[in-house]
Amino acid sequence: MEMSTNGERILFDIKPSPAFRNPMMVVTLGLYWFWYQRTVYQVTEKHLRMHRGILSRNEDEVPLVRLAAVKMKLSPLFGNSSVEAATGAGEHTVTIDHLNRNDGRAFANALNKARGDARERTDASPSPA
Repeated sequence: MEMSTNGERILFDIKPSPAFRNPMMVVTLGLYWFWYQRTVYQVTEKHLRMHRGILSRNEDEVPLVRLAAVKMKLSPLFGNSSVEAATGAGEHTVTIDHLNRNDGRAFANALNKARGDARERTDASPSPA
């Protein structure tokens, strides 16, 4: 099992869909490849992580226990489905874009399972007296 840089076990990781990548490669004359290589979405034991960008590197991390809902948006276009993960009280929504339908479903399922497991661990841990 692969480990992340902070020692958490990576349960699921995925890159944007090749069905989206290939047309973008043509439109951008191959420059999209650099962005694609540097984009990864991960579900770990405790966090949802997104790494994107080339010059301006964006790394978002949301604790799984803070996620209130996971929503799948299916698109009729190849490689253009997405998964939205919202935190409680609508303060933040993380969108994982450019997935094909199967990858989107698999990512949403893995995220929901990891979110449930993280909440169980939190509920089972003893609270300080």
